[in-house]
Amino acid sequence: MDYEFRKFPFLTVALFSGLFSGFLLTLVNLIYDFVYRGITQYSYSQIINVSSIIFISVLLLVIAGLIYFFLVKYVKGGDIIYSALYIVGTILICVFLSSQNYAQPYAGGFKWLSVGVIIITGLFASFCVPYFAKHNDAFL
Repeated sequence: MDYEFRKFPFLTVALFSGLFSGFLLTLVNLIYDFVYRGITQYSYSQIINVSSIIFISVLLLVIAGLIYFFLVKYVKGGDIIYSALYIVGTILICVFLSSQNYAQPYAGGFKWLSVGVIIITGLFASFCVPYFAKHNDAFL
């Protein structure tokens, strides 16, 4: 019997790297949410809750995997541009969110809960998606 390994197309690898990174991101964001709420006693959960963390984390990184595919495939130096775009975008979103003043019931801790989730998500999008796209033997 001859077993031949089939190489997957790069689109598949990029999407699966986003999906796998999204699963890991979900776990990290849930741990951060649990620890943050435990430390600060912030209990309002209409926006950032378990279901929104699970759904949004995976969805955002699958979309990030698709963006990574297009940048690497069609732009010279696309992997560097991809990471730079996500790092700059993360910084801009964090600065914007931390400069806002929130009314009750958000004032108790929503700002730093959301900034923490954005930072973690930005780091995973910037570094994990490209890493797993290049080292895809972990999930394929």
